[in-house]
Amino acid sequence: ESISYITSELGKYYIAIENKDANGKAIFSIISLSHELEYISDENSYSNSIVDPAAGLDVLAVGATFKTQDIIASYSSEGPTNDGRIKPDICAPSSVSNATYGIFSGTSASSPHVSGAATLLFEENPSRTNLDLKNILDSSTVDLGELGKDNVYGSGLLSLSLSTPVPVKISYFDVYAYDENKIILEWETLSETNNFGFEIEKSKDKLNWWNVGFIRGNGTTHSENSYKFCDNENSIRKYYYRLKQVDFDGSYRYSPIAELKALIPEKWQIEQNFPNPFNADTFIKYKMPKNSFVSIKIYNILGKEIKILVNEFKQPGYYYIKWDGKNGSSINVPSGIYFCEIKTKNFHKIKKMVLLR
Repeated sequence: ESISYITSELGKYYIAIENKDANGKAIFSIISLSHELEYISDENSYSNSIVDPAAGLDVLAVGATFKTQDIIASYSSEGPTNDGRIKPDICAPSSVSNATYGIFSGTSASSPHVSGAATLLFEENPSRTNLDLKNILDSSTVDLGELGKDNVYGSGLLSLSLSTPVPVKISYFDVYAYDENKIILEWETLSETNNFGFEIEKSKDKLNWWNVGFIRGNGTTHSENSYKFCDNENSIRKYYYRLKQVDFDGSYRYSPIAELKALIPEKWQIEQNFPNPFNADTFIKYKMPKNSFVSIKIYNILGKEIKILVNEFKQPGYYYIKWDGKNGSSINVPSGIYFCEIKTKNFHKIKKMVLLR
């Protein structure tokens, strides 16, 4: 069913939708070539708003950012999908201009930016497959929002204007209180180019920063590297940290900001692995409010145990574990759906993960 309405005068209009039938599923779309539209839900939340076809496994879902602010547009749908996958995959500016329609906004304007970039990449090398193009687009982004791929910005804002690749690719950055006097920072890089090192900066308000330490980098390497830094000053409960990655030539870039978590979590929790889907490594975060023996195992879709990630007694705190897509014999497992199960004396939870080779 389609309804068309032409406004008689300028102004702000609202459309209210009332569900008269509790059975079935409906998709409602509003389209305008000359107006900026905003969707408002009762919960004032857009999470889980991505539906088919954007939610498809082989679909590159594009989110929209405001052109001048690089923040997510109010009408851009957010993930996760119904089966727990991260969407959108990438985001692009929400404004485009052409001879037919003039200037218009929306995700329908963001998608041409990405499809145009894919066309240029294919023109440069016609042997590239769809997966090749997707991987290049995923890596040609400026990370926005949470570190890494998330359900608001995806991999980040499309940016093919970078003349050189980002010298250091940070895959993980977290901060947690080890005890009442120590704060631990941990991060991991996927690759490094001319990386002199990392200056660790700290703030109470995200406006005024000061340097608290330095960790030397690994120069140029294509292997993963893990880093750890201990800040011995923890006089207040809330701090912010960021990494200033410095090249040998003195140029530098900042990481996203990480916030110090409370000393002890309030409840048991295991978060959805990230990235998801993944084709190499994925990270799993979990929280423990009490001392307990912890078991974390990976199972395939048939219920067969694939690998034991954790099987030990742990203190209260925030933890993360990496799964490299291999079984207990260090052999790569095939693409498919896998399950991560965490068990303690007081907590039991299972998360679904998607591995794409």
